[in-house]
Formats: sequence, C-alpha cells, structure tokens
Amino acid sequence: MRELKEKEQSAELNNKILSMIKLGSKAEKEAGFELLFKKFKPLVFNFFNKALFSDGETAKDLMIEVFMKVHINIDSYSAEKA
Repeated sequence: MRELKEKEQSAELNNKILSMIKLGSKAEKEAGFELLFKKFKPLVFNFFNKALFSDGETAKDLMIEVFMKVHINIDSYSAEKA
C-alpha cells in the first residue's frame, strides 16, 4: 500500500515537472528542470558509476552530458513516444 502511494506521488511529481518545463514561463521552465535534475541526478550518476566500475569522474561527466542534452531537447519531448 505504501509503495503504491509513493509511486503515485512520484508520477504526480513527474507530471508537475513536465508541465512546468513544457508549459511554464521561462522561470517555471528553469525551476522544473532544476526539480528534474535533483530528482534524477542520483539515479543517472549511480547508473553510470556502476556501469563504469566506480569511475566517479567519468560517471559525473556522462551525467552532466545527459542533463545537458535533456535541457537542450526537452521541448521536443512527447509522452506518446516515450
């Protein structure tokens, strides 16, 4: 029951972030991207860090590159294509 509630809250936050980024003012878009970064930074970093056998510097570089590409291409995101 608790896991379901956490998943629902996470989905709601994801929808809020996406809405801020896609539909908001410039300030709201930046705030939405900041939330996106804070939420997914640990997941992306840990993914690369484990894949690279604890090469933290390379993992950090790749994480930054991922978020830069997300930031550049976020306006072309489509939930239907995801």
